[in-house]
Amino acid sequence: MGFLKRNVFYIICGLVAGGSVALGVLGMTSMGKVAERMESIRTLHGQFASPSKKPANTEVIQAQQKRVETIQGQFAELMEKAKSLNSYEPMKAPEGEQFFPTATDNGRRQFAEIYGEKFDEMLERLRSGVPPTPEVVKAVEEEMREEQQIARGFGDDKEKAGETKPKEKEKEEPAERPSGLITDAAARKSAATRASIRRAREIYCYASPETFQVVQEVFEGLSPRPNDMWRAQLTLWIQQDVVNGLARVNESAADELRARDETAWVGVLPVKDVLSIRVSEYVPSSATVSPSREVTDDDPVEPYGSADVVFTKTKSTDLYEVVQFAVKLVVDSRDLPRIIDEICRDRFHTLLGVQYEYERSAFENLRMEGKIYGSEPVVKLVLDFETVFFGDPYRCMMPESVRAAIAKECPKKEGES
Repeated sequence: MGFLKRNVFYIICGLVAGGSVALGVLGMTSMGKVAERMESIRTLHGQFASPSKKPANTEVIQAQQKRVETIQGQFAELMEKAKSLNSYEPMKAPEGEQFFPTATDNGRRQFAEIYGEKFDEMLERLRSGVPPTPEVVKAVEEEMREEQQIARGFGDDKEKAGETKPKEKEKEEPAERPSGLITDAAARKSAATRASIRRAREIYCYASPETFQVVQEVFEGLSPRPNDMWRAQLTLWIQQDVVNGLARVNESAADELRARDETAWVGVLPVKDVLSIRVSEYVPSSATVSPSREVTDDDPVEPYGSADVVFTKTKSTDLYEVVQFAVKLVVDSRDLPRIIDEICRDRFHTLLGVQYEYERSAFENLRMEGKIYGSEPVVKLVLDFETVFFGDPYRCMMPESVRAAIAKECPKKEGES
C-alpha cells in the first residue's frame, strides 16, 4: 500500500501514455476511411459549385427541354388554327370607324345602313330570286298578246299575197301528259307557266328577304342601341356562313354543268330553296321550351336555344359562348352530305340533327307555276347546328352592356394586371 502511495504519480503517467499509444494505433487504422469520405464530399461539392463541371444528366435535361419546347410550339400552332376557324370580322364604317365595343352616335347611324345592305349582298351571293309576282305574270300576258297579234298580222299579210293557203283549224292538243305534267303547248299559252319557267332559268335558288333573321330594333329610333347592334352582328356572321356554304355547293355544281355545255338553273342545282335561317341567343345553362318543328310548310323554324334538348349538351362556359342556329331548305336529297359539309367548312359548327319531309305533290309542281324545283328527287328539311365563339377575342368586342348581361369580362392579355 505504501508502494502505491509513493509511486501513484508514475503509475498514472504510465496509464495515460499507454492509452495514447492505443488511440494512436486505432486512429491510424481508420484514417483511410475518413479520407475517402472527405474526398467523396469534396467531389460532390465540386460538381454543384463549379460551373465548368458538366452534370451527368445534362443530356436528359436538354432532351426534356426540347420536348417541352416542341409541345409548346405545337400548342401555339393549334391555337392559331383554332382561332382561324373562329375568326369573324365585325362590320366597319366606310371611313374605317369601329362599331365595337363602342361607337360614336354617327357610327351607330351608319351601322343600320350598312347592316341593311348585307342582306342584299347575301341574296346576290346565292344568285337567288323569288317566283314571279302577279304584276310580272300580267306583264307576260301583255307580251304574249303582242306576240299573237304580230303573228296573226304576219300570217294575214302572207295569205293576202297568195304565198300561203288559209290554215285549217288546228287540232287542239291536250293540256296534260298522262303523268299530269303540263304539255309544251299548254305551257306556251299560260302566262303564269311561262313567267315561272323564265324566272327559274335565271336563278340558282329561291330566297327572299324573309329568308333571313333581321334584328329590326337596329332600324328603330335615331340610332340603334349597342346590345341590338351586337345581336345584329352575331346573327349576321352565322347567316353569312350558311349563305357562303350553300353558294359554294351550287357554284361547284354549276361549274360541272358548264363543263358539259349545259345550263345551270335552279331545276338542276343541289340547293333549290332557302326558306329560313334563324339564330338563337347565347345558349343558357337551363332548359327552355322546345319550339314546334313544322317541316312541311314554308314558315321559318327557330333553333332550340338550349343545351339540354340536344345530344351534345354544350353550354356557354368561361372559355366560350355557344350559339345554335336552324336552317330550313329544299334540296336535292342526293347532295345533302355535301351541303352539310360546306356549311361546317372551316368553322366550329356542329350538326345537331336533321328533320325532313317529302311531299310529292308539293314538290313536283305539275302546272309549272310558282317555284319550280326540277325533276330530281328533292326534300324539304331542317338542319340544326351549334357553334362557339371564343371568349378571346369576342368578349373584348362586346359592348359593356352585353358582357354585363352574360356576366363575362374581357380576357386580360399576358402582362396585364
